[in-house]
Amino acid sequence: MKGAPECMRDICRPDSCKLSWNYLWSSKRALTRIVPDDYDELLSYYTHKGYRVIACATRHMKKLSWIKSQKMTREEVESDLDFVGFIIFENKLKPTTAAVLKELNHSNIGSIMVTGDNILTAISVARNCGLVEPNVHCFVPHFAEGDFRDPNARLQWESTDDAAYQLDNRTLLVSAHWRCLVKKPLLISLLFIAAACTS
Repeated sequence: MKGAPECMRDICRPDSCKLSWNYLWSSKRALTRIVPDDYDELLSYYTHKGYRVIACATRHMKKLSWIKSQKMTREEVESDLDFVGFIIFENKLKPTTAAVLKELNHSNIGSIMVTGDNILTAISVARNCGLVEPNVHCFVPHFAEGDFRDPNARLQWESTDDAAYQLDNRTLLVSAHWRCLVKKPLLISLLFIAAACTS
C-alpha cells in the first residue's frame, strides 16, 4: 500500500516505522540504504528540500480468499500495517515557471498554489519559483489541543524554518516574546492550510 506519509504513520504499527530500511535512488545512480532513526525527522528532511515523498506499507494476511477480501472494509485492510519505506522523488520546476510567475506579478495578476503535496514540499517549491521570498518565515497551523472534530480545539502557528517562532493564536502576529528578541523586521507569510486524511 502507498499513501501520504502523514496519514500512513497512523495506520502502521509504531515499531515498524523505526526499524525498516528506506531506499533512495541517489543522483549518482547508486542504491543507498538509509535506516530511519525517526520517521518524522526523515520526512521533514526530504520535504524541506522540496522532494515528493510517498510512504509504503505492507501487511500479510494468511489464508485470505478472494471472496473474503471483497467483503473486508477499508478500515480492516488499512490497519496494523508494517512500514516499508519512503519513495522519494524530485519533480523539478520547468525552466520558465519562475519567469512567468514574475511577469504575472508585475502585471498585478495574483498567483496562488493549490496542491496536494506535503506542506513543506509546497513551501520549498513556492520559494524556488518565487511565490514566496526565500527569507520569509512561513507559518503553518498544528493542533496544540484537540483535533478537527473538536470545536474547542486550539491551533498553534509555527514557523516551518524554526519552530521557536510562533504566532499569537488570536491575532496571528508574532508573539510578544519573539518581538522582543528579533533585532530586524521579521518577514512573514501565512499559509492557510486545509488538509485531511480521511477514509
